[in-house]
Amino acid sequence: HEVSVSAYDLVRDNISDFSSLYLADRQVWRWTGARGGVADAFAFVLGAEREEIDADLDGRLSTELSTTSVFGVARLTAGDRLSATASLRYDDPDAFEGETTTRIAVAGELTEAVTLTGSFGQGFKIPTISQYICDFCFAPPVPLKPEKADGYDLRLGWRSADRRFDAALTGYRLTGTDQISYAGSRYVNIARTRSNGVEAEANLELTDALRLKLAYAQVDAVDASTGVSLLRVPDHAGAAALFWTADAWEGSVSIRAESNQADADVDGFTRVTRDGFITADATVAYAVNERLSLTARIENLADEDYQESFGYGEVGRAVYVGLRLRN
Repeated sequence: HEVSVSAYDLVRDNISDFSSLYLADRQVWRWTGARGGVADAFAFVLGAEREEIDADLDGRLSTELSTTSVFGVARLTAGDRLSATASLRYDDPDAFEGETTTRIAVAGELTEAVTLTGSFGQGFKIPTISQYICDFCFAPPVPLKPEKADGYDLRLGWRSADRRFDAALTGYRLTGTDQISYAGSRYVNIARTRSNGVEAEANLELTDALRLKLAYAQVDAVDASTGVSLLRVPDHAGAAALFWTADAWEGSVSIRAESNQADADVDGFTRVTRDGFITADATVAYAVNERLSLTARIENLADEDYQESFGYGEVGRAVYVGLRLRN
């Protein structure tokens, strides 16, 4: 059995031509009880939690969003090559109708090198307190509904006999109802959305000192009612990272890329295209002894001028140095 309590308070003063003061606090009480471990044929976790959130915007808009939830997860293992996991959750928000969601996943080893995993799941998410109170909105707010979703995926994995190489290919489909998005300078619900995607990943242990990690994702995310692409979802994204170790030294070089994506102009209404980008980072560390390491990190190595969201430029080249202490 585990019992946890967490809390935070947030004060954000927006200093601009549209200044505002946003105050919020959140408390979460959670209990979980578990039986069984990784080596057991059957294991489960049961839990319950209470989340209480309230916020105030400039003393004009004040609201509370609290939710009571119960959940359970169970795993059944049949032999060494097949396992199944099922979960059930019920969320009862004070401001919305309650919702029950489920998820089922099955994983099996087809051979010693090949694994196949499939899952189906449902999602339910009420608006965040910031969305509900319409923080950073420059148009009259509209009432928001909770998001709901159904999704499934299939993953095929492979691993070499010497365990130095592994790769996986995953395909998925996600359909959403009342998805919350920021459009027209305010938060709105999109009646129906659909996302189809493919993800590929690979890990290669090139030598005892070098390891390469690759990842790629392609997604087609659209408003199912109109067929128009959803905002801020690139069609293609990828990353590559090379890690190395040599005695007391260790370091990495990583590259990340995204294709063009649909976005909103700074006026909040006009639809535009945000250009794709490629950016790189590098890190290095030297272990002086078992307890002390010197570190250095360079972000945006090529000083690329790029934007994650249209109209909001990212930081140029930045260099950080530091010390890391271990007990």
